[in-house]
Amino acid sequence: MILGNSLLFSRGSAKGRYQLSAPPCRMVSLKSTSVHSIHLFEFLPTIPKLNVDRAVELLDVTYPTANTAVKSLVEAGVLVEMFGRSRHRSYEYRRHV
Repeated sequence: MILGNSLLFSRGSAKGRYQLSAPPCRMVSLKSTSVHSIHLFEFLPTIPKLNVDRAVELLDVTYPTANTAVKSLVEAGVLVEMFGRSRHRSYEYRRHV
């Protein structure tokens, strides 16, 4: 649920209130959205190009968790895969590149 510029997130075991600079409404409406994908979204203005390994470092989570966060941002159209590879994919946030 979005309240002004803050997002009240109560899905699964991840509960809390997170301040967002610009609420990603399209992301919040997706089933695959998680706290980690929203947190990763907050990094994108300063780090517009990344891969899953970089997301692991930024979020301080496991590879599968970071991969799920990246996939949900791709599904929402926030990130775009750059080179069409099947492994070691790189993504970019097109609004800032």
